[in-house]
Amino acid sequence: MRIFIILGWSLVAILLNSRQTTYISGKVIDEHLQQFTGAKITNKTSNIIRFANANGLYSIPANLGDSLVFSFRGTAAETRIVKVFTRPTNVLLMNKTVNDLGAVWTKKQWLKAEKEVDKKYRSLLDKARSRGVWAY
Repeated sequence: MRIFIILGWSLVAILLNSRQTTYISGKVIDEHLQQFTGAKITNKTSNIIRFANANGLYSIPANLGDSLVFSFRGTAAETRIVKVFTRPTNVLLMNKTVNDLGAVWTKKQWLKAEKEVDKKYRSLLDKARSRGVWAY
């Protein structure tokens, strides 16, 4: 019986230690497809903060399942969940505001504006891929 308890606790220790930290890296660009110097990258799970360098590049410690938030004043924050470590996590930060203070929009107008912003975002991502902006 004692051996089963020891084996059980050993298995628990192995499983807890198997969650290794590694580094997630990538590039942050703006809506003009230029590197985003100074973009803030926050690992919300571990509360670690890093900033993109002059080339828009970053590296931050993370585990699988961690939430990374990419932000900069004047842009909409992007949240990514760490799912794989084998490829860079590249991010496009842009102003996604669809409503200004004081403006009164119907739900239909707001949904249309949000759809246009999403369309622009996807178009910019396609341009970035085709122009090789993510290469570093």
